[in-house]
Amino acid sequence: MASNKNNKKRWVFECLVEGDNDPVGFIAYSFYKKSKHELAVRLREDGETEAVIQDRVKMHHENAVRSQETLDSYKKSATVFLSEVTDRIAEEVRNEFKREHEQSKREWERKTAALEKEKSRALTQATNQLKAAAKEYKKPSAASRFGSWLLNGFSELAASLILVLVVGGFFGGQLLTK
Repeated sequence: MASNKNNKKRWVFECLVEGDNDPVGFIAYSFYKKSKHELAVRLREDGETEAVIQDRVKMHHENAVRSQETLDSYKKSATVFLSEVTDRIAEEVRNEFKREHEQSKREWERKTAALEKEKSRALTQATNQLKAAAKEYKKPSAASRFGSWLLNGFSELAASLILVLVVGGFFGGQLLTK
């Protein structure tokens, strides 16, 4: 009698998928399932009976689990497929980044131009205000300037006089107390 181990059916999934984190294996298995499906569809289109189709699909399974070359071809197809997918995704990400970068650049240029325009407008306005103020300025009369000079002179004279009195009072008070 044959042992239980020899009678155990091998599954293509177990031959291709090495664990829950094996994307190549999962995709390889989907390629195997696709080829199995295509075989069944082609046999149906050729008018084969369901019994013949079941036998051929079973043979397809047995050939896959017995042929490391066939299993490797599914894995190679999966690797190429994943590479193409990641290349497409990377290209889409690059294109999106480029679009966003260009949009940000245009926005920055627009805002810079608006600020430059505002700066120019503010400079022109300030210049015009200064010119207007210069035109409105009236030179004080000679009497007014003399009066201002005299008042400024008196305030300096008054400050000097107060300083002399304070210092003189301090020293005078010192002399009297001696």
